[in-house]
This record gives sequence, C-alpha cells and structure tokens, in this order.
Amino acid sequence: MCMQAQFEKGEIMQDLIVPDRIETGIQDINQRALSLQVINDDTYREAGSLFVLIGDMEKEILNFMNPLIEKAHQTHKALTNARGQELVKLLPGKNYLNKEMVKYREEQKKKAEEQAAKLREEQRKKEDELRLQAALEAEKDGDKVTAEAILNETVIVEPVKPIETPEPEGVQFRTTYDFVIVAKDLLPREYMLPDLVAIRRVVTALKEKCTIPGIRIIKHTSAGKGR
Repeated sequence: MCMQAQFEKGEIMQDLIVPDRIETGIQDINQRALSLQVINDDTYREAGSLFVLIGDMEKEILNFMNPLIEKAHQTHKALTNARGQELVKLLPGKNYLNKEMVKYREEQKKKAEEQAAKLREEQRKKEDELRLQAALEAEKDGDKVTAEAILNETVIVEPVKPIETPEPEGVQFRTTYDFVIVAKDLLPREYMLPDLVAIRRVVTALKEKCTIPGIRIIKHTSAGKGR
C-alpha cells in the first residue's frame, strides 16, 4: 500500500504518493537498525552495512522528492514574483497618501499643542490676576502677611489636553524608531557582536590548536556514508 501525504492549499487538495519500495525500505531498515546492539566486530560491521543502506535510502528519497520540490519551487517562485509585481503597482498611491496623511497629522498635532499651550498661558494669567486681586484685598484690610503669602503662593495650572484629530476609519498609525551608528568606537561592549563566521573559520582550520581567547573548542564525531 502506498503512503499518501496530503497538502492543503486553501480548498485545493493535492495528493503525494510515496512509492511502496521507499516506505517498506524505511520500515525494514529501522526495524533492523533499532534491534541491533553493537557489542563485537561482527555487529560493528553489520551496523556499518545498515548505515550504508540508510544512506542509499536517503539518496532514493532525494531522487524521488527533489524533482517534485524543484517543480513546486519554480511554481512558488513564479507566483511570488507575480504577486510582487501586482503589489508594487499600488506603491505610488500608497506612499503618496501615507506621506500626506502623516504630514497633515503632524501639522494638526502641532496646532493642537500650540492651542493647548495658549490656553494654559491664559489660565495662568487668569490665576495670577485673581491672586493679585486677593493679595490687594488682604493688604487693603491691613493683613500684609496674608497678602505676601498669597503673592508667594505657587500657581498650579491644570494641564490642558490637546484636541486630537480623528483618525480615518480603517487606518492605524504606528511610530517606530531606528538608528544609525555615528561612532562605532563609543559603542558599549554589550552591543558589539562577535564575528561567528570568522571564529568558525579559524576553528575549522586550526582544530584543537585554536587558541582564540574567550572560546572553548568542542569536538564532534559522527558517522557518514563513505565514498
């Protein structure tokens, strides 16, 4: 019986039929490999033979799958390019409207802040006038101490919230921040990334003899199919 894998693309169902020889071969090799204990030279050689068979099965799977993957890749690439070509056609209008809306939004925000500052100043002047009037009344009544205290009193003006411009329906603005490096030598150490590619290149070349300060050499040994 063939193994059937299903891939769903929206409402489209595409079936991939994996040949019986591959599925049967995988099951047989795994059963033999997982039941083998390497305890002497004979089982050691048997493990090697099974390891080579697994490599052969991997090659067979690749030979079956790779043409299908390449075809799917080419289809995906063509559709992705077509999608990009259509989307890019909208950029002139999108970029223009974005620029205009952001400019108008910033202008209205500035006007609202200026208006709020003006109202705060008017409120402060009103409070000053009331305070001065109260101080004059106290001094007129002969209470110079109270008059002086009123004049020295800190004026607290309630904050005035700027009037916000209503956002267009369906549009959401987002503010992000980026940076440019203007003086690399001034960057703190925690923001300096090591060059892992360069380090790995040296480790691969020098192996155990590598003596780069701050790293520890880790040795990995694994089996692979011989030529």
